[in-house]
Amino acid sequence: MRKHIHNTKRLAAGFAALTGVMGLSRALAADVTLDFTADPSSQLTISTGDSPWVSAGGNPGGFLAVTYPINSYYSGIVFPNTDPGKVVTGFTMTGDLRVGNPTGDRAADGFSISFARDGDPILAAGGIDSQGGFAGGIAEGGTTTGIAVSFDTWSGNTLPDGADIEGIIVRVDNKTVNRTALATRNGACDDTTSLQTGPRDAAYWAAGSDPKEPGSWAGLCWQPFKVELTTAGKLTVEWKGAKILDALQTEFFPSAGQIVMAGRTGGANQHTHIDNLRLVTVASTVTAVPTAPGSLAAAELGSRRVKLTWAASTLPGDPNGKVAYEVERNGVVIAPLVTALTYDDRGVLPGQSVTYKVRGKNVAGTAGADSTLTVTTVQDVDGIGFPQAAQWTGIPGNTAIADAITDPHFADAPDRVRYVNGFSFGETSNFGDTWGENHLVRINAIFTSPKAGSARFFVR
Repeated sequence: MRKHIHNTKRLAAGFAALTGVMGLSRALAADVTLDFTADPSSQLTISTGDSPWVSAGGNPGGFLAVTYPINSYYSGIVFPNTDPGKVVTGFTMTGDLRVGNPTGDRAADGFSISFARDGDPILAAGGIDSQGGFAGGIAEGGTTTGIAVSFDTWSGNTLPDGADIEGIIVRVDNKTVNRTALATRNGACDDTTSLQTGPRDAAYWAAGSDPKEPGSWAGLCWQPFKVELTTAGKLTVEWKGAKILDALQTEFFPSAGQIVMAGRTGGANQHTHIDNLRLVTVASTVTAVPTAPGSLAAAELGSRRVKLTWAASTLPGDPNGKVAYEVERNGVVIAPLVTALTYDDRGVLPGQSVTYKVRGKNVAGTAGADSTLTVTTVQDVDGIGFPQAAQWTGIPGNTAIADAITDPHFADAPDRVRYVNGFSFGETSNFGDTWGENHLVRINAIFTSPKAGSARFFVR
Protein backbone atom coordinates (compact mmCIF):
# COMPACT_ATOMS: atom_id res chain seq x y z
CA MET A 1 0.00 0.00 0.00
CA ARG A 2 1.30 3.45 -0.82
CA LYS A 3 1.94 5.50 2.25
CA HIS A 4 1.60 9.29 2.25
CA ILE A 5 2.62 11.27 5.32
CA HIS A 6 1.32 14.81 5.27
CA ASN A 7 3.58 17.25 7.01
CA THR A 8 5.55 20.37 6.27
CA LYS A 9 8.51 20.05 3.94
CA ARG A 10 11.18 22.59 3.11
CA LEU A 11 12.78 22.67 -0.32
CA ALA A 12 15.75 24.89 -0.94
CA ALA A 13 15.18 25.77 -4.58
CA GLY A 14 16.46 28.28 -7.08
CA PHE A 15 15.53 28.73 -10.70
CA ALA A 16 17.59 30.47 -13.37
CA ALA A 17 16.69 31.09 -17.01
CA LEU A 18 18.80 29.90 -19.92
CA THR A 19 18.27 30.56 -23.61
CA GLY A 20 19.44 29.16 -26.88
CA VAL A 21 20.15 25.56 -25.77
CA MET A 22 20.24 23.16 -28.74
CA GLY A 23 18.17 25.54 -30.85
CA LEU A 24 15.05 24.89 -28.78
CA SER A 25 12.43 27.57 -28.40
CA ARG A 26 12.94 28.02 -24.68
CA ALA A 27 15.21 26.65 -21.95
CA LEU A 28 14.99 26.75 -18.17
CA ALA A 29 17.31 25.34 -15.54
CA ALA A 30 15.89 24.00 -12.28
CA ASP A 31 18.17 23.78 -9.27
CA VAL A 32 16.47 21.97 -6.39
CA THR A 33 17.99 20.61 -3.19
CA LEU A 34 16.24 18.33 -0.72
CA ASP A 35 18.16 18.49 2.55
CA PHE A 36 15.48 16.66 4.59
CA THR A 37 15.63 19.18 7.41
CA ALA A 38 11.86 18.76 7.71
CA ASP A 39 9.61 15.83 6.81
CA PRO A 40 9.30 15.70 2.98
CA SER A 41 6.80 12.85 2.87
CA SER A 42 3.81 14.90 1.69
CA GLN A 43 5.80 15.87 -1.41
CA LEU A 44 6.99 12.35 -2.27
CA THR A 45 5.34 9.19 -3.56
CA ILE A 46 6.40 6.52 -1.11
CA SER A 47 6.00 2.77 -0.84
CA THR A 48 7.57 1.35 2.30
CA GLY A 49 6.66 -0.32 5.54
CA ASP A 50 7.81 2.70 7.53
CA SER A 51 8.21 6.41 7.12
CA PRO A 52 11.66 6.78 5.56
CA TRP A 53 12.30 10.23 7.05
CA VAL A 54 14.51 10.39 10.14
CA SER A 55 14.69 13.80 11.81
CA ALA A 56 18.31 13.59 13.04
CA GLY A 57 21.54 11.87 12.12
CA GLY A 58 21.85 13.26 8.59
CA ASN A 59 24.64 15.28 7.02
CA PRO A 60 23.52 17.35 8.91
CA GLY A 61 19.86 17.39 10.05
CA GLY A 62 17.48 14.70 8.83
CA PHE A 63 17.83 12.02 6.16
CA LEU A 64 15.86 9.36 4.28
CA ALA A 65 16.33 5.72 5.27
CA VAL A 66 15.72 3.79 2.07
CA THR A 67 16.50 0.51 3.83
CA TYR A 68 17.34 -0.63 7.35
CA PRO A 69 19.14 -3.87 8.30
CA ILE A 70 15.79 -5.72 8.34
CA ASN A 71 15.15 -8.85 6.31
CA SER A 72 12.95 -8.61 3.19
CA TYR A 73 12.58 -4.83 3.38
CA TYR A 74 11.50 -2.84 0.29
CA SER A 75 11.28 0.88 -0.21
CA GLY A 76 10.46 2.91 -3.33
CA ILE A 77 10.43 6.69 -3.54
CA VAL A 78 9.47 9.01 -6.41
CA PHE A 79 10.80 12.53 -5.96
CA PRO A 80 9.00 15.70 -7.13
CA ASN A 81 9.00 16.64 -10.80
CA THR A 82 11.16 19.77 -10.95
CA ASP A 83 10.26 20.53 -14.57
CA PRO A 84 6.59 19.65 -15.14
CA GLY A 85 5.58 19.83 -18.78
CA LYS A 86 9.15 20.33 -19.99
CA VAL A 87 11.78 18.12 -21.62
CA VAL A 88 15.00 17.48 -19.70
CA THR A 89 17.93 17.67 -22.11
CA GLY A 90 20.62 17.39 -19.45
CA PHE A 91 20.98 17.15 -15.69
CA THR A 92 23.37 16.83 -12.76
CA MET A 93 22.22 14.80 -9.77
CA THR A 94 24.30 14.74 -6.59
CA GLY A 95 23.80 13.60 -3.04
CA ASP A 96 25.26 11.90 0.00
CA LEU A 97 24.90 8.19 0.76
CA ARG A 98 25.50 6.21 3.93
CA VAL A 99 25.61 2.47 3.28
CA GLY A 100 26.49 -0.61 5.30
CA ASN A 101 26.71 -2.38 8.66
CA PRO A 102 24.91 -5.53 7.52
CA THR A 103 23.73 -8.06 10.09
CA GLY A 104 25.84 -10.68 8.28
CA ASP A 105 29.21 -10.52 6.57
CA ARG A 106 27.61 -10.05 3.15
CA ALA A 107 24.68 -7.70 2.50
CA ALA A 108 21.84 -8.19 0.06
CA ASP A 109 20.43 -7.00 -2.22
CA GLY A 110 21.06 -3.32 -3.02
CA PHE A 111 19.48 -0.09 -4.22
CA SER A 112 19.18 2.10 -7.29
CA ILE A 113 18.95 5.77 -8.22
CA SER A 114 17.27 6.51 -11.55
CA PHE A 115 16.11 9.36 -13.74
CA ALA A 116 12.97 7.76 -15.22
CA ARG A 117 11.23 9.00 -18.33
CA ASP A 118 7.61 10.09 -18.21
CA GLY A 119 5.53 7.00 -18.89
CA ASP A 120 7.89 4.67 -17.03
CA PRO A 121 5.96 1.84 -15.30
CA ILE A 122 7.17 3.08 -11.92
CA LEU A 123 5.65 6.53 -12.51
CA ALA A 124 2.27 5.04 -13.42
CA ALA A 125 -0.45 4.84 -10.78
CA GLY A 126 0.57 2.21 -8.27
CA GLY A 127 3.80 1.44 -10.08
CA ILE A 128 5.99 2.15 -7.08
CA ASP A 129 3.96 -0.20 -4.88
CA SER A 130 5.83 -3.28 -6.11
CA GLN A 131 9.17 -4.14 -7.70
CA GLY A 132 7.63 -5.50 -10.89
CA GLY A 133 8.24 -2.34 -12.91
CA PHE A 134 11.98 -2.24 -12.18
CA ALA A 135 14.57 -3.87 -14.44
CA GLY A 136 14.65 -7.58 -13.72
CA GLY A 137 11.79 -7.14 -11.25
CA ILE A 138 14.22 -6.02 -8.52
CA ALA A 139 14.54 -2.62 -6.88
CA GLU A 140 18.30 -2.45 -7.36
CA GLY A 141 17.82 -2.94 -11.12
CA GLY A 142 16.58 0.65 -11.47
CA THR A 143 13.91 1.89 -13.85
CA THR A 144 13.52 0.44 -17.33
CA THR A 145 13.56 3.87 -18.98
CA GLY A 146 15.98 6.75 -18.68
CA ILE A 147 19.22 6.42 -16.73
CA ALA A 148 19.53 3.96 -13.85
CA VAL A 149 22.51 3.52 -11.51
CA SER A 150 22.39 0.26 -9.59
CA PHE A 151 24.35 -0.22 -6.36
CA ASP A 152 24.19 -4.00 -6.21
CA THR A 153 25.53 -5.66 -3.07
CA TRP A 154 24.68 -9.24 -4.05
CA SER A 155 25.42 -10.85 -7.41
CA GLY A 156 23.18 -13.67 -8.57
CA ASN A 157 20.15 -11.89 -9.98
CA THR A 158 19.49 -11.35 -13.66
CA LEU A 159 18.83 -8.09 -15.50
CA PRO A 160 17.12 -8.00 -18.91
CA ASP A 161 20.45 -8.10 -20.74
CA GLY A 162 22.57 -10.30 -18.52
CA ALA A 163 23.68 -11.13 -15.02
CA ASP A 164 24.29 -8.55 -12.31
CA ILE A 165 27.53 -8.11 -10.38
CA GLU A 166 28.60 -7.04 -6.92
CA GLY A 167 29.30 -3.41 -7.69
CA ILE A 168 27.84 -0.55 -9.69
CA ILE A 169 25.86 -1.13 -12.89
CA VAL A 170 24.85 1.74 -15.16
CA ARG A 171 21.95 1.29 -17.57
CA VAL A 172 20.47 3.57 -20.24
CA ASP A 173 16.94 2.78 -21.41
CA ASN A 174 17.12 -0.79 -20.08
CA LYS A 175 20.51 -1.52 -21.66
CA THR A 176 23.65 -1.98 -19.58
CA VAL A 177 26.44 0.41 -20.59
CA ASN A 178 28.86 -0.29 -17.72
CA ARG A 179 29.56 -2.85 -15.00
CA THR A 180 32.14 -1.91 -12.36
CA ALA A 181 32.93 -4.55 -9.76
CA LEU A 182 33.54 -3.33 -6.20
CA ALA A 183 34.97 -6.35 -4.50
CA THR A 184 35.70 -5.07 -0.98
CA ARG A 185 32.85 -5.80 1.39
CA ASN A 186 32.31 -3.48 4.35
CA GLY A 187 35.33 -1.40 3.41
CA ALA A 188 36.52 1.76 5.09
CA CYS A 189 34.65 5.03 4.65
CA ASP A 190 36.77 6.25 1.74
CA ASP A 191 37.53 2.85 0.17
CA THR A 192 36.60 3.33 -3.48
CA THR A 193 36.53 -0.44 -4.04
CA SER A 194 33.63 -0.87 -1.61
CA LEU A 195 29.92 -0.13 -1.88
CA GLN A 196 29.77 0.33 1.89
CA THR A 197 30.89 3.45 3.72
CA GLY A 198 32.28 1.80 6.81
CA PRO A 199 32.95 -1.54 8.53
CA ARG A 200 30.47 -4.02 9.91
CA ASP A 201 29.85 -3.73 13.65
CA ALA A 202 29.58 -7.42 14.60
CA ALA A 203 29.42 -6.65 18.33
CA TYR A 204 26.33 -4.46 17.83
CA TRP A 205 24.41 -7.30 16.22
CA ALA A 206 25.71 -9.93 18.64
CA ALA A 207 24.13 -7.88 21.44
CA GLY A 208 20.75 -8.08 19.69
CA SER A 209 20.57 -4.30 19.25
CA ASP A 210 17.88 -2.38 17.32
CA PRO A 211 18.48 -1.90 13.55
CA LYS A 212 16.72 1.48 13.68
CA GLU A 213 18.72 3.01 16.49
CA PRO A 214 21.54 5.53 15.73
CA GLY A 215 24.07 3.10 17.15
CA SER A 216 23.47 0.81 14.18
CA TRP A 217 24.90 3.40 11.78
CA ALA A 218 27.36 5.11 14.13
CA GLY A 219 30.36 3.52 12.38
CA LEU A 220 29.31 4.58 8.91
CA CYS A 221 30.16 7.84 7.17
CA TRP A 222 28.52 9.85 4.40
CA GLN A 223 30.04 9.71 0.91
CA PRO A 224 29.09 11.66 -2.24
CA PHE A 225 27.67 10.31 -5.48
CA LYS A 226 27.13 12.12 -8.76
CA VAL A 227 25.30 11.38 -12.01
CA GLU A 228 25.74 13.90 -14.80
CA LEU A 229 24.25 13.88 -18.30
CA THR A 230 25.28 16.64 -20.69
CA THR A 231 23.01 17.99 -23.41
CA ALA A 232 25.27 16.13 -25.85
CA GLY A 233 24.33 12.81 -24.19
CA LYS A 234 27.63 12.22 -22.36
CA LEU A 235 27.21 10.41 -19.06
CA THR A 236 29.45 10.62 -15.98
CA VAL A 237 28.93 8.62 -12.78
CA GLU A 238 31.00 9.10 -9.61
CA TRP A 239 31.06 7.28 -6.26
CA LYS A 240 33.19 8.40 -3.33
CA GLY A 241 34.83 10.92 -5.67
CA ALA A 242 36.01 8.20 -8.08
CA LYS A 243 34.69 8.12 -11.62
CA ILE A 244 32.81 4.98 -12.55
CA LEU A 245 32.02 6.49 -15.97
CA ASP A 246 33.79 9.48 -17.46
CA ALA A 247 31.78 11.30 -20.15
CA LEU A 248 30.59 8.12 -21.85
CA GLN A 249 28.79 9.01 -25.08
CA THR A 250 25.26 7.57 -24.93
CA GLU A 251 22.28 7.51 -27.27
CA PHE A 252 20.07 9.04 -24.58
CA PHE A 253 17.20 10.97 -26.12
CA PRO A 254 15.83 13.89 -24.06
CA SER A 255 12.46 13.55 -22.36
CA ALA A 256 10.53 14.66 -19.31
CA GLY A 257 11.20 12.62 -16.20
CA GLN A 258 11.63 12.29 -12.44
CA ILE A 259 14.07 10.84 -9.92
CA VAL A 260 13.21 7.41 -8.53
CA MET A 261 15.10 5.71 -5.71
CA ALA A 262 14.44 2.18 -4.53
CA GLY A 263 16.12 -0.41 -2.34
CA ARG A 264 15.51 -3.82 -0.88
CA THR A 265 17.07 -6.35 1.45
CA GLY A 266 17.08 -10.11 1.23
CA GLY A 267 17.94 -12.65 3.90
CA ALA A 268 20.98 -10.44 4.51
CA ASN A 269 20.56 -6.70 4.90
CA GLN A 270 22.13 -3.32 5.58
CA HIS A 271 21.48 0.41 5.88
CA THR A 272 20.92 2.62 2.82
CA HIS A 273 20.49 6.31 3.69
CA ILE A 274 20.43 9.42 1.49
CA ASP A 275 20.79 13.13 2.23
CA ASN A 276 21.32 16.43 0.39
CA LEU A 277 19.83 15.25 -2.89
CA ARG A 278 20.30 17.96 -5.51
CA LEU A 279 19.05 18.03 -9.10
CA VAL A 280 20.13 20.66 -11.60
CA THR A 281 18.43 20.35 -14.99
CA VAL A 282 18.35 21.92 -18.40
CA ALA A 283 14.69 21.66 -19.35
CA SER A 284 13.22 22.93 -22.60
CA THR A 285 10.14 23.24 -24.71
CA VAL A 286 10.07 22.71 -28.46
CA THR A 287 7.44 23.21 -31.15
CA ALA A 288 9.10 22.24 -34.46
CA VAL A 289 7.76 18.95 -35.88
CA PRO A 290 10.11 16.54 -37.73
CA THR A 291 9.79 15.89 -41.44
CA ALA A 292 8.85 12.39 -42.62
CA PRO A 293 11.78 9.92 -42.71
CA GLY A 294 13.02 9.33 -46.24
CA SER A 295 13.89 6.18 -48.18
CA LEU A 296 12.10 3.71 -45.89
CA ALA A 297 13.10 0.22 -47.05
CA ALA A 298 13.45 -3.40 -45.94
CA ALA A 299 17.21 -3.87 -46.13
CA GLU A 300 16.85 -7.52 -45.11
CA LEU A 301 13.72 -9.65 -45.39
CA GLY A 302 13.33 -13.16 -43.99
CA SER A 303 10.58 -15.42 -42.76
CA ARG A 304 10.61 -14.09 -39.18
CA ARG A 305 12.69 -10.94 -39.48
CA VAL A 306 12.51 -7.61 -41.25
CA LYS A 307 15.34 -5.10 -40.98
CA LEU A 308 14.11 -1.59 -41.71
CA THR A 309 16.29 1.34 -42.72
CA TRP A 310 15.44 4.97 -43.44
CA ALA A 311 16.95 8.41 -43.95
CA ALA A 312 16.98 10.97 -41.15
CA SER A 313 14.13 13.37 -40.44
CA THR A 314 14.95 16.99 -39.79
CA LEU A 315 13.47 19.76 -37.67
CA PRO A 316 12.53 22.82 -39.74
CA GLY A 317 14.59 25.79 -38.63
CA ASP A 318 16.86 23.61 -36.48
CA PRO A 319 19.06 21.38 -38.66
CA ASN A 320 21.00 20.12 -35.60
CA GLY A 321 17.94 19.33 -33.50
CA LYS A 322 17.54 15.85 -32.05
CA VAL A 323 15.01 13.49 -33.60
CA ALA A 324 13.98 10.00 -32.49
CA TYR A 325 11.74 7.57 -34.37
CA GLU A 326 8.62 5.57 -33.67
CA VAL A 327 8.02 2.31 -35.55
CA GLU A 328 4.54 0.93 -36.12
CA ARG A 329 3.64 -2.50 -37.46
CA ASN A 330 0.10 -3.15 -38.73
CA GLY A 331 -1.28 -0.27 -36.67
CA VAL A 332 0.52 -1.15 -33.42
CA VAL A 333 3.56 0.78 -32.14
CA ILE A 334 6.34 -1.77 -31.60
CA ALA A 335 9.23 0.64 -30.93
CA PRO A 336 8.33 4.02 -29.40
CA LEU A 337 11.86 5.44 -29.16
CA VAL A 338 14.51 4.49 -31.74
CA THR A 339 17.55 6.74 -31.99
CA ALA A 340 19.24 4.89 -34.89
CA LEU A 341 18.21 4.94 -38.57
CA THR A 342 17.43 1.23 -38.51
CA TYR A 343 15.18 -1.20 -36.68
CA ASP A 344 15.33 -5.01 -36.62
CA ASP A 345 11.83 -6.47 -36.26
CA ARG A 346 11.87 -10.11 -35.15
CA GLY A 347 8.20 -10.30 -34.27
CA VAL A 348 6.83 -11.24 -37.70
CA LEU A 349 5.64 -14.61 -39.03
CA PRO A 350 6.34 -16.41 -42.33
CA GLY A 351 4.33 -15.53 -45.44
CA GLN A 352 2.77 -12.48 -43.83
CA SER A 353 1.93 -9.10 -45.34
CA VAL A 354 3.23 -6.42 -43.00
CA THR A 355 2.75 -2.66 -43.19
CA TYR A 356 5.24 -0.48 -41.38
CA LYS A 357 5.01 3.21 -40.55
CA VAL A 358 8.01 5.16 -39.29
CA ARG A 359 7.72 8.73 -38.01
CA GLY A 360 10.12 11.21 -36.45
CA LYS A 361 9.54 12.63 -32.95
CA ASN A 362 10.98 15.77 -31.42
CA VAL A 363 12.27 15.93 -27.85
CA ALA A 364 8.79 16.85 -26.63
CA GLY A 365 7.47 13.60 -28.07
CA THR A 366 5.51 15.27 -30.87
CA ALA A 367 5.49 13.10 -33.99
CA GLY A 368 5.72 14.26 -37.59
CA ALA A 369 4.46 12.71 -40.80
CA ASP A 370 4.70 8.97 -41.48
CA SER A 371 6.68 7.06 -44.05
CA THR A 372 4.94 3.80 -45.02
CA LEU A 373 6.21 0.49 -46.37
CA THR A 374 4.42 -2.83 -47.00
CA VAL A 375 6.40 -6.06 -47.34
CA THR A 376 5.62 -9.79 -47.41
CA THR A 377 7.78 -12.11 -45.38
CA VAL A 378 9.06 -15.30 -47.00
CA GLN A 379 8.10 -18.84 -46.02
CA ASP A 380 10.17 -20.86 -43.56
CA VAL A 381 12.79 -23.15 -45.04
CA ASP A 382 14.21 -25.82 -42.75
CA GLY A 383 17.98 -26.08 -42.68
CA ILE A 384 20.47 -28.53 -41.27
CA GLY A 385 21.59 -27.62 -37.77
CA PHE A 386 18.96 -24.92 -37.16
CA PRO A 387 15.80 -26.34 -35.57
CA GLN A 388 12.75 -24.29 -34.61
CA ALA A 389 12.30 -23.16 -31.03
CA ALA A 390 8.82 -22.06 -29.97
CA GLN A 391 8.48 -19.93 -26.84
CA TRP A 392 5.50 -19.38 -24.54
CA THR A 393 5.93 -16.58 -22.02
CA GLY A 394 4.14 -15.84 -18.76
CA ILE A 395 4.41 -19.38 -17.37
CA PRO A 396 4.50 -19.05 -13.55
CA GLY A 397 7.94 -19.43 -12.02
CA ASN A 398 9.10 -22.75 -10.58
CA THR A 399 6.46 -24.63 -12.58
CA ALA A 400 7.22 -28.29 -13.30
CA ILE A 401 7.37 -29.33 -16.96
CA ALA A 402 4.34 -31.60 -16.52
CA ASP A 403 2.34 -28.68 -15.17
CA ALA A 404 3.69 -26.18 -17.68
CA ILE A 405 2.48 -28.15 -20.67
CA THR A 406 -1.00 -28.26 -19.17
CA ASP A 407 -1.05 -24.50 -18.65
CA PRO A 408 -3.91 -23.07 -20.79
CA HIS A 409 -1.50 -20.68 -22.50
CA PHE A 410 0.48 -23.62 -23.86
CA ALA A 411 -2.54 -24.58 -25.97
CA ASP A 412 -2.28 -21.21 -27.76
CA ALA A 413 0.07 -20.39 -30.60
CA PRO A 414 3.58 -19.64 -29.29
CA ASP A 415 4.42 -16.05 -28.40
CA ARG A 416 7.63 -16.28 -30.41
CA VAL A 417 9.31 -18.71 -32.80
CA ARG A 418 12.99 -18.62 -33.70
CA TYR A 419 15.58 -20.79 -35.36
CA VAL A 420 18.32 -21.80 -32.96
CA ASN A 421 21.77 -23.21 -33.49
CA GLY A 422 21.47 -26.77 -32.23
CA PHE A 423 19.41 -27.79 -29.24
CA SER A 424 20.32 -24.87 -26.97
CA PHE A 425 18.92 -21.35 -26.77
CA GLY A 426 19.90 -18.07 -25.15
CA GLU A 427 23.44 -17.00 -24.38
CA THR A 428 25.14 -19.31 -21.91
CA SER A 429 27.46 -16.55 -20.72
CA ASN A 430 24.35 -14.77 -19.45
CA PHE A 431 22.85 -17.88 -17.83
CA GLY A 432 20.69 -18.50 -20.91
CA ASP A 433 18.45 -15.64 -19.88
CA THR A 434 18.45 -13.60 -23.08
CA TRP A 435 14.95 -14.90 -23.78
CA GLY A 436 13.60 -13.72 -20.43
CA GLU A 437 12.22 -15.67 -17.50
CA ASN A 438 9.06 -17.66 -16.66
CA HIS A 439 8.73 -19.23 -20.06
CA LEU A 440 8.50 -22.58 -21.76
CA VAL A 441 10.57 -23.37 -24.86
CA ARG A 442 9.91 -26.32 -27.16
CA ILE A 443 12.54 -27.23 -29.76
CA ASN A 444 11.39 -29.34 -32.71
CA ALA A 445 13.99 -31.15 -34.76
CA ILE A 446 14.94 -34.44 -36.34
CA PHE A 447 18.26 -35.82 -35.15
CA THR A 448 20.10 -38.18 -37.49
CA SER A 449 22.84 -40.21 -35.86
CA PRO A 450 26.18 -39.95 -37.70
CA LYS A 451 26.68 -43.72 -37.38
CA ALA A 452 24.65 -46.85 -36.71
CA GLY A 453 24.48 -48.34 -33.25
CA SER A 454 23.07 -47.72 -29.79
CA ALA A 455 23.07 -44.17 -28.37
CA ARG A 456 22.05 -42.40 -25.21
CA PHE A 457 20.65 -38.86 -25.19
CA PHE A 458 20.71 -36.46 -22.27
CA VAL A 459 18.92 -33.15 -21.59
CA ARG A 460 20.33 -30.62 -19.15
